[in-house]
Formats: sequence, structure tokens, C-alpha cells
Amino acid sequence: DGGATIAPAMDFFRAAQEAMQVAADQAQQRLDTASAGKRMVEEGGPDVALKLETKARCRKTVAADAKASASLDDVVRAYDEAAADVARVLATNSCTPEERYDFEQLQGMYEERREAYRAAANAVGALAPPAPFVSAEEDDAIKYIWAQNRVRTAQQGASQFAAEAGAAAGNVAAGARGGMQ
Repeated sequence: DGGATIAPAMDFFRAAQEAMQVAADQAQQRLDTASAGKRMVEEGGPDVALKLETKARCRKTVAADAKASASLDDVVRAYDEAAADVARVLATNSCTPEERYDFEQLQGMYEERREAYRAAANAVGALAPPAPFVSAEEDDAIKYIWAQNRVRTAQQGASQFAAEAGAAAGNVAAGARGGMQ
């Protein structure tokens, strides 16, 4: 029966059409959000740009804070492990008297430093502030500002290069004219 083989194919195409419609709807939603972000910057002017750049800077700062806090915890663990290794070495007879003396000094220094890092980790770990809320539209507006700044920087660099190249070409030409006289 030919109808039995057509039905699964129709189901497949219907499912594919639905999936494409979902993808198209998502793409349109993404475009609408990006357009709203661009409009926010263009219509809001410098004050809105400043607010958005501040939100981005706050978000970046809070992320750096979290990374630094995690790094402090890593250093505490590293000093724990180093002090434990030193203690294990000191429990053996493998060290020369000079090495033993060095390891004994290091053990105290490592334990002291570990406690300093632990105190720092406890101090900053408890006080981590949140980043300000950034909507999807604001996030796109921040990316738009970032892109504008990158383009502006590139244009300034190109203009400076062109001016310097023109001046250098003028100097070469003047030198060539001077040599012909």
C-alpha cells in the first residue's frame, strides 16, 4: 500500500516544518532583542550609554571578584598540601641537616601564609556583592556600545597611520628632490 509509506514521510516533513518555524521564531525574537538594544543606545544618548557601560563594568568586577575569591581558596589548599608534604618529609631520614633546617623553616612559613590566605578568603568570601540586573536588551546594547568603541578605535588607528604614512612619504619625496638639485 503506497499510503502506508507516505504517512511517515508526511509526519517527518510536518515535524521538520514545525522545527523550522520554532527556529525562525527564535531568530526573530533574537533580532527583536538586538534591535531593542541598538535603539536603546541610539535614542538614550550618552547618559544611557554611561549607565550601560557602568552595568557592564560592575558585572566584570563581580566576575573578577568571584575568580579572585576562588583563587584564594586554591592557594589555601596549595599551602595545606605543601605543609603536609613538608611534614611527611620531616618524618623521614631522607634530609641532610641543612635540608631539614630549610624544611622546618618552610613548614612554619607555609602554615603562617596559609592562615593569612584563609583569613583573606573568609573576609572577601562573605562580602561578595551582586552585579546589577542587566536585561537581554541591555546586554545587546552593551555589545553594541562595545562594537562602536572598537570601530572608533580602529578608525582612529587607521587615521593616525595614514597621517604618519603621508608625512613619511612627504619626507622621502623632499629628500629625493633635495638630492636632485
